[in-house]
Amino acid sequence: MTQAAVEKVSQVINESALSAADKQEAKTDLHSIIKNTPGAESAARRTHERIVKMGGVLRAAYDEYIVP
Repeated sequence: MTQAAVEKVSQVINESALSAADKQEAKTDLHSIIKNTPGAESAARRTHERIVKMGGVLRAAYDEYIVP
């Protein structure tokens, strides 16, 4: 995962219809998943729920940049 990919997904999150708190949580979760922190599994579950809820551009960004 490159820094450019993280920045692209962060940009998509910023442009999404998520609330400000959800946007911040989404970005924090993204970093937890990438760095495989102890909270990565919980972050992945929240991210999955968020993607299911939002779909569209957010799902496409994760599919393109995050999921190998």
